[in-house]
Amino acid sequence: MCRGNNYPNSVNEEECCFYVCLWKIWSQRNVVVHDSSFSFEVDIVEWASGFISDFHNVCVARDRLPAFVINRNPIWIPHDLNIYKINCDAAINVASCLVGFGNIIRNSEGPVMASSSQNIIASFSPQVAEAEAIHQGLLLAIDAGLFPCLMESNAEVVVGWINSVIPLCSDIGVVIMDIQNLLKLDLCISINFVPRKTNIIAHVLAKNGLSTLQC
Repeated sequence: MCRGNNYPNSVNEEECCFYVCLWKIWSQRNVVVHDSSFSFEVDIVEWASGFISDFHNVCVARDRLPAFVINRNPIWIPHDLNIYKINCDAAINVASCLVGFGNIIRNSEGPVMASSSQNIIASFSPQVAEAEAIHQGLLLAIDAGLFPCLMESNAEVVVGWINSVIPLCSDIGVVIMDIQNLLKLDLCISINFVPRKTNIIAHVLAKNGLSTLQC
């Protein structure tokens, strides 16, 4: 599929995304046909966008960028020197009562210092799952000794609740209280909202966590 500069210049970004979506749908269809027990849930358009972005980055690294690929998506941005950045996400498989968590920690130059992909059996709401992903990310940073740090999540509402001084009495309130107690240790500078497109790796790890066998 990757043919470098052999792609015609007339193929634009939208057409490219369309063709990658078709390819992914066909690929999933073949997997299901040959393994009826396999279940793979993914946002096709989002996956295609990430695939094209990764393809773009590889081509740039090899100094042979196809003319039709234009990456206008926001990118992960390193932070100040000596501060680690944690990206986290959660994924839910309602049918299996599984919640997957993905966390990745990078240093100020970008290299990965630690990561995790795991799951638990639970019937969490999306908000509780995202809050627990943040909690797991902070615990990972503390266990690995990677601090001071800052946390990034694409769960805007959850991030707002964590940064609020208003206590919550619902089930998510317990998780948020645990997070706020960890913040009192002054190891994490801040917890910030970022768009999903800058949080793709954590999302992939969370999805992978749904199929990870826990010992």
